[in-house]
Amino acid sequence: MTMKLPIIHIRLLITALAIVLAPSALAGDDQTRARQLYERGEILSLEAILKQHGIERLLEAELEHERGHWIYEVEYLDETGRVHEQYFDARTGQAMEDDD
Repeated sequence: MTMKLPIIHIRLLITALAIVLAPSALAGDDQTRARQLYERGEILSLEAILKQHGIERLLEAELEHERGHWIYEVEYLDETGRVHEQYFDARTGQAMEDDD
């Protein structure tokens, strides 16, 4: 019996692998920077923040430096399939209000 995974589960598996290799789903120099920040204890891993907020279906994540703070920008699906975009303080994991 072969088990087929929905596309979202495949994305989650790919994202989980990226989280294991680095604290965020980033590419190139950003990935190296994120790993260094995580290893120095300056930011939490993306995995920890997702668990803290009960986010299970990640679509995209970016680590950005804004106004002197590291911020994760996270796009995810909720349990009803709606897409959400949320910002988190990468140091504390606290959800931030979007001021745009």
